[in-house]
Amino acid sequence: MRAARIPFNENDKNPIFVQDSKFVDAILNLCIYRSPIELSGLPPLQFCRYDLFWASCLCLVVVACFNPSTIGLYVWQKIPTLKLLMQMLISHSFQFPLFFFSTESLNLESQILNEEREQIILFENKLASKYSTTPVHIDETNAQFLSTFRLMRYNPEGEKRKPSQALLSKLQDVKVFQNFIFFVFTK
Repeated sequence: MRAARIPFNENDKNPIFVQDSKFVDAILNLCIYRSPIELSGLPPLQFCRYDLFWASCLCLVVVACFNPSTIGLYVWQKIPTLKLLMQMLISHSFQFPLFFFSTESLNLESQILNEEREQIILFENKLASKYSTTPVHIDETNAQFLSTFRLMRYNPEGEKRKPSQALLSKLQDVKVFQNFIFFVFTK
């Protein structure tokens, strides 16, 4: 983020130059939760750390702004959640859903959250049963992966997700974007 605050114009060298879209995948892969053991009988889902996913998204939006024709284009076309964050920056509207989306976005997010919650509880039950000698029942009230060690489904190319309020505040406060939106769209 420090490099993003360096003022520069189109004659200067880009302080955050990234060409390869593999960079995006590498950053997002850092937030994947890796189970300590192999669990059978579960659908092939991947989970990621909620906090790390949103930190990665903020980082990637900054990189996308500095590289609009490569990384910016890639995330705009491939990763709906990052496209949503970029749309928020462009419209300077930091709410979900954005004013030009239908209320269907809220319904879809609610449905995704419910399915995700069930999948995480199932996963945690399987994991707990592998480590416990006595029967363990995990539900929403005692699930560690829903509260303390918060997980979410990892599907960056799937439906756009509702950003956390903390991320929206950070996005709104980052001054680099206000100066940079003009630069990105005048190139």
